[in-house]
Amino acid sequence: MSDDSDSNINPRRTVVLDGSNIIWGGSLGEEPDVHRLFSSISYYEELGYRVIPVVSRKQFQAIKWKEVAGYEQLQSLRTARILELAEDDDLLVINLALEHNAWMITQDTFVDRHNTKEKK
Repeated sequence: MSDDSDSNINPRRTVVLDGSNIIWGGSLGEEPDVHRLFSSISYYEELGYRVIPVVSRKQFQAIKWKEVAGYEQLQSLRTARILELAEDDDLLVINLALEHNAWMITQDTFVDRHNTKEKK
């Protein structure tokens, strides 16, 4: 006879990555480094997770215009429909995490820097 508490366990096997945050080095931002995102994807895949990376459209275009190293690889993720682009990447990260019962990986404070109020 199985324990009822065990039947309610639904282990999370998906990770949603805040790719914009990872590429720009966290909530305080640094120089963009696309390879940080690829390292994060590899890390979680090696642990057996399904990985959903998310990047804002604006930052995706900035990477292209600034000719940041790794753009071609990022574009290949997009072409393969692995990378999700969004106008509001924070909202998409949260929604995907809820939708897939996934872990959300971010260093974002979810505070609007212009208004210094928390995002809702």
